[in-house]
Amino acid sequence: PGRLGAPHADVSLSTPEERHARLEADMARMKSEHAAWQHNFDDKVTATHKELCEDPARRDRPDCIKFLASLARTEHGKHRELQEAHQASREVLRSSVGQEARARAQVLEKQFSEIVSERQAWEAELLKQYGIGEHVRHGHHHHTSAKASEQIVAPQDADQLHWSSVESWPMNRRLRGSFQKASGHGGHAVLHREELRAARWAGRIPKVACVSAFKSSTAAKIQMKYFVENFRKQTYEGSMQLVLVYNHNDLEAAKLVQMYADGSYIKAVAAQSEEAEFPATTDLRYGAWAADGADVVASWAFDEWHHPERLSMQVRALAFSSRPACMLRQQAAAGEASEEEGSTGPSEETLLGEKEWMREHWHPWLQEQSAVLKSAQAFQVVELDMLAAGRGEDSSRDSAENAGSSGTPSQA
Repeated sequence: PGRLGAPHADVSLSTPEERHARLEADMARMKSEHAAWQHNFDDKVTATHKELCEDPARRDRPDCIKFLASLARTEHGKHRELQEAHQASREVLRSSVGQEARARAQVLEKQFSEIVSERQAWEAELLKQYGIGEHVRHGHHHHTSAKASEQIVAPQDADQLHWSSVESWPMNRRLRGSFQKASGHGGHAVLHREELRAARWAGRIPKVACVSAFKSSTAAKIQMKYFVENFRKQTYEGSMQLVLVYNHNDLEAAKLVQMYADGSYIKAVAAQSEEAEFPATTDLRYGAWAADGADVVASWAFDEWHHPERLSMQVRALAFSSRPACMLRQQAAAGEASEEEGSTGPSEETLLGEKEWMREHWHPWLQEQSAVLKSAQAFQVVELDMLAAGRGEDSSRDSAENAGSSGTPSQA
């Protein structure tokens, strides 16, 4: 009776609602403590099981083989979840930084407008006091104040790049006017590098897969080092992957590519075509299909030097023009164009596009592709002129680095 008396006394001093709430709180605490204990216990059991199965005397047992394989998959899944969480946090941070910058710009604009208004009121009072006409104020200082205000607001008008505008191309393929933002007509739009540098990404930045094919040779062994280094120097803001395609019968090529491939940043793909026909159209298309989660596919010639800003500017050109494909304008050869022209038509070897568009329209090395890109698909392609500004400086630097990529280290 003495052991039951105290609880009854406590109960008499509380309402049924309070007793129920106290019971719920106790149950929740016990549940949490039990979950923590169970988790700790499971970890200890798993660790002990792993230690036993990793023993040389037991590792070949069927149950241990099955357990270790299952454990490896679980750990890989946890690692992948951590990576996705980290990526999500980075995207949230990037978005919050952009929102904060816009909010601060709005505050600055408001403050500047208040300063201008106060200044104008003060000037009006001062001019009225000294009997100076209104035309003086409106004719001089009002103009300078408005000009200063435009300089403050201008950064807010800078173009934002949205990848969703490119992904919507299948719905707009019949509405050719939706692809005319950059040019104002239904043919190839033409963009220049300088006008794209001021644009900034808003939201998700697409992943790019650069697809290249090569054969084994003495020159390829030398070129591979500089080719990979050239790819690593790309200034693209998002994720990118280099897909190296070789023929499955070319053992020397397989050995060479394994020196650089890590399965993620650089991926080796063995094409199954006949060695005599390699590389063929289907080989590069197979490489694009084998890319890991790419939003954009780029044709990436093995024997060419690629400008460090090529990927960044070409993908920006897609979002800027809302078109699903982009090609670089070729530099004019000596005697083909004047100094003012600087470039000729687009090069299909530099074609880059949204993955689904490339799946439908990218057929490298087929004669028909060039005609299609210049006619039926012209309204979906934007041309990028990388030599539009700073031609002298860029040309000298590009020529020096191009010479380095052909067999000597780059001096950049």
